[in-house]
Amino acid sequence: KSVGTGSEQLNYGKVYSGLYEFEGNVVPYLVVVKVGKESEQSKTKPGNRGKRDSQILLMSFLNRVHHRSPMNPLELEMFHQINNIIGVDPELYEYLFMVDADTSVREDSLNRLVAACANDGKIAGICGETALQNDEKTWWTMIQVYEYFISHHLAKAFESLFGSVTCLPGCFTMYRLRTADKGKPLIISDGVIQEYSVCDVDTLHKKNLLALDRGTGVMERSLVPASSLDQLNDPQPVRADAA
Repeated sequence: KSVGTGSEQLNYGKVYSGLYEFEGNVVPYLVVVKVGKESEQSKTKPGNRGKRDSQILLMSFLNRVHHRSPMNPLELEMFHQINNIIGVDPELYEYLFMVDADTSVREDSLNRLVAACANDGKIAGICGETALQNDEKTWWTMIQVYEYFISHHLAKAFESLFGSVTCLPGCFTMYRLRTADKGKPLIISDGVIQEYSVCDVDTLHKKNLLALDRGTGVMERSLVPASSLDQLNDPQPVRADAA
């Protein structure tokens, strides 16, 4: 089931997996391509349901892995590719890292995020500081420097003092899948997925909360109040999305 209205709630996908090798380093990968129904093949982007739909697809899969619940054919194929082809039990994954395709991540950023979560078991979600890569290219990018500094540095740094960052950016964020002590689901809990997978986005409030892929942190904060959502200013991704 996809995020959408009417017939758009039905979607199809293809799963590819393998090992990516670069300079002696081997990284396993899994790619899910949403291809859409036969009636969509003439469209420009068949199967496209937005970023939130892709997030829910992965979160629902990990939720069913955690609870060992029945899976749909796409999820069964994903489980097969991860477990049998890549050779990793999906239940062993501890974190979910979300990054945009137009975000350049520094080499040590992910390690620092994981280290911060390992040192503090109450952290349920954490993000790094986001900055512009082409900040001196045009007058528009120069203006954006101030907006990014205020929204991605000052505001989040202040909220992080109390462990309650209200909005973790979708371009560079990592979530803990389960609590460190008792193994209870966090980002993959039934409540978070149910609230985040609302199909009928009919109000401005819902559109601001859900359509911009920033609602997971808010959902997690409301449903798991004992958790902590922090910002780590040390790992700094560089986002080059300004024109």
